[in-house]
Amino acid sequence: QVLLLRQQLFYVNIHTVNNGGGEIRGQLKLANLYGDYDADGRSDISVYRPSNSTFYILNSLSNSLNAVPWGSPFDSAGESVGDYDGDGRSDINVVRDVGLSLVWYILQSSDGTLRAVQWGNSGMNLDIPNPGDYDGDGKADVAVFRPSDGTFYVLKSSNGGLLAQPWGISTDEPVQGDFDKDGKDDFAIRRDSGGSLTWYILQSSNSQLLAVPWGATGDRLPVLHSDFDQDGKTDVAVWRPSNGTWYVRQSSNGALLAVQFGQNGDNAGGLDTDGDGKADFVIVRDVGGSLVFYILQSSNGVFRAVPWGASGDQPV
Repeated sequence: QVLLLRQQLFYVNIHTVNNGGGEIRGQLKLANLYGDYDADGRSDISVYRPSNSTFYILNSLSNSLNAVPWGSPFDSAGESVGDYDGDGRSDINVVRDVGLSLVWYILQSSDGTLRAVQWGNSGMNLDIPNPGDYDGDGKADVAVFRPSDGTFYVLKSSNGGLLAQPWGISTDEPVQGDFDKDGKDDFAIRRDSGGSLTWYILQSSNSQLLAVPWGATGDRLPVLHSDFDQDGKTDVAVWRPSNGTWYVRQSSNGALLAVQFGQNGDNAGGLDTDGDGKADFVIVRDVGGSLVFYILQSSNGVFRAVPWGASGDQPV
């Protein structure tokens, strides 16, 4: 049923006395969860292996391997995860430097076709991929942040138009998420100023600035669209390698949630692997040449370790 809902096969039909056959009908669709390749409402554990240009996905629905050859050894896969065709599944994709441009190669899960999009600069003026649903149509938009001019450039999937939004400076780090729960991703950056981090968020619901001091120099940005308190908003959060601690500013009440999980040398990410609507604390560790995903499930507090991938793989 979750699969059917995510594929827009559920609908609401409103009947009135004057129109017994139905006056208003609309489809229901859940927004795609980050890294959900099988549309079961849970993020899937996955890696991209540059040595053979293959994605290895552990489908949470069937607990089976899905190996998909896609890309080339020098492509990037970890920054461009998204559902670009709006079918409720994340699409396998890579971003490639071609000359002085970035080209996005997207394998659309809805029909298995290739979509190649030239968007962004490479070379000396390298753009940073930062996809998201900026126009609220239920599809991820191809987008980059250009440090050289502090501007986001979005290719809107709703109409193919360009959206250019100045927001930030050359040393800022772009952030992905819907921080105001209006169904659109917000333009957001994280800035290091004198040892402290400040998040500057342009809220799409009201075009107001939200400035949040949160984190310190050296803290990692592990969170992409991660909602740790289940209020429907992306939470401002960092992971601190020096003490292996997550610091989450819960958007529901502004309170701090501090959780020690991980150690220096790990990679961190916030994924909802148990499908309860809350992001789980996830770290990836290289253990003797193999990657192990360590997951603290928010649904029951249970710790889970999943060996998946090898040294040199890119967690996606």
